[in-house]
Amino acid sequence: AANATVTNVNATNATVQNVTATNVLAANATVTNVNATNATVQNVTATNVLAANATVTNVNATNATVQNVTVSSASIRSITATAANVQAITVTNANVSNLTAANVTGNFVQVNSGINFAPGATVNFGGNRLQGVGNAVVATDAVNLGQLQSVQKELNKSIASAAAMANISAPSDLKAGEFALGVGIGSSGGETSLAVGISGVAQPGLSYRASIGLNGSSKPTFGAGMNWTFK
Repeated sequence: AANATVTNVNATNATVQNVTATNVLAANATVTNVNATNATVQNVTATNVLAANATVTNVNATNATVQNVTVSSASIRSITATAANVQAITVTNANVSNLTAANVTGNFVQVNSGINFAPGATVNFGGNRLQGVGNAVVATDAVNLGQLQSVQKELNKSIASAAAMANISAPSDLKAGEFALGVGIGSSGGETSLAVGISGVAQPGLSYRASIGLNGSSKPTFGAGMNWTFK
């Protein structure tokens, strides 16, 4: 069809079966407001369909299979496809439900419900950031940078506490029944901790030591130990 204009075509309660179209060329065609209500379309095969300088608006397709469709200089808007198998099509501003697609290229995709990936499927972000990731809730959730930074902060606090506790000086000349109190300070990754410790000799040959690190966390670091001396 050359220089054809088809406008306001309405089909109600229509049945179309076994349509095969091969090498169909349409030049400078305008198809506008094509509506199909309660129509049954079966066994439609379209191969090598070329549309140059075409405008296609408000097309609704249900249970359609479309392969290798090439559209040049075309404006395609508001396409709603349900349970469709679509391959090698570039679509702008499309609303698609239950779509099985191979090699789909798009500038922006908005998902209102969810996406499921088959086991073994891979996702490649091309070196781009995955943005707007919420906090992980269950063990199989991905974590975001904010959560990793929070973990790193807590880890630095624990390391600072360990450093502070390790640097509490313990006198070596305590006698039985004597004890000493000490303090220490430690720092790691910008986090600082203060530790308090006690060490003493309970009886000849038996000494003890305990300390606690305070780093502003609700879970302070604690350690204790004993030593027996044998002759």
